[in-house]
Amino acid sequence: MMNHEKMISTELYRPDAGLRLAGPYPGRRGEGVRAMLVVPHRRPSAGWRVVTFRDADGAAAAGGEAHAVAFLPAGARAPRCAEVADVLVLDGRGPSAVTAAGLRSVLAGNPGCAVAAACGADRCVTVVRDGPVVRFAGARRAGRGWPQTCGSFVYAWWAAGLAVASLAESLVLAGRLRPGEFEVAGGVTAVVTAPARTWRAAS
Repeated sequence: MMNHEKMISTELYRPDAGLRLAGPYPGRRGEGVRAMLVVPHRRPSAGWRVVTFRDADGAAAAGGEAHAVAFLPAGARAPRCAEVADVLVLDGRGPSAVTAAGLRSVLAGNPGCAVAAACGADRCVTVVRDGPVVRFAGARRAGRGWPQTCGSFVYAWWAAGLAVASLAESLVLAGRLRPGEFEVAGGVTAVVTAPARTWRAAS
């Protein structure tokens, strides 16, 4: 993971009732838009939500809410772009994986950042400023793009005013979205370690 920043455009919405789940198609790899599908366990038919992710360059950002993401390699100092980033993603691989307390420290040192995430091979830890810690397991099953996406996913959920704690009570699927169809790459399990309340973005 290189020391760099990028703009990510996200959209969060309830999908049409006709959205179909599908397995991966070998001949269609890369088609569609990277997305996460969240299905609540209690009322799955009424509460499906989709978050889509695009690089915010030109037409790809049309209609989306863009935010700045800064990526930081293990052992490196925070880049200058971290001062203005909404999401800071650290390399959480190896024996010295970043802890939730370490991510809180990162947020304290970067007052403009709303979410900090540490991503390893098969797990991700995210911390929301003044909010919960969310630990995701199964990132390897969710595909190569998931570790870089988890911070933006939590940011989009939080910024929309949705309860971050509800992710622990939902089926979270990573994949690609096409018209009327969601191709499932894999699932992730969320564990939220904070009081259950709605954490909202500052107005």
